[in-house]
Amino acid sequence: MFSNKGNISDEQILVGIKDDNQKAFKTLFDRYYPMVLTFCRRLLGRGEEASDAALEVFVKLWTGRHSLYCKEGSLKPVIFTFSKNTVIDILRKRVRTSEHVSVSESFVSLDPTPEENMSAKDLEELISKELEKIPETRRKIFKMSRLDGKTNKEIADEEGLSQNTVKKHIHLAIADLKKTDTLKN
Repeated sequence: MFSNKGNISDEQILVGIKDDNQKAFKTLFDRYYPMVLTFCRRLLGRGEEASDAALEVFVKLWTGRHSLYCKEGSLKPVIFTFSKNTVIDILRKRVRTSEHVSVSESFVSLDPTPEENMSAKDLEELISKELEKIPETRRKIFKMSRLDGKTNKEIADEEGLSQNTVKKHIHLAIADLKKTDTLKN
């Protein structure tokens, strides 16, 4: 059944994966890995980190296969969500290790496909909308940190706040974003 990959629907692949069928998973991997790798490279660069991130997405898909849900017959939104979350985790780690890579700079570093451009643009607009809902000071500090790539010390000096206050605002902004129903999915 899984030898002719073009004629198999995502729903059939999902059923196979949930039944621990490795051929079904290989079909999924063959179908979506190029898209995931391109997305990761676009946001993380063309290094080994992007390849590792793309593989991590599929490891997470396999380990969480029994709870996967195929909405409207397509696994693409699920895979995009796993990819987005994996990249966000990596970018957060970069910030924590003082690399301060600006997400907006990552968006222009490589030529995206039209589909990736829409997905990234949709995500960026969604985050911007949700950011508008949080308190002004918190939003400003979060943008300075995550979008402008400023360190907590730079923000504290510029805003006349302690570094701990800056950390707290960033933490609360992330918590607020995580609470929103639109970004949970």
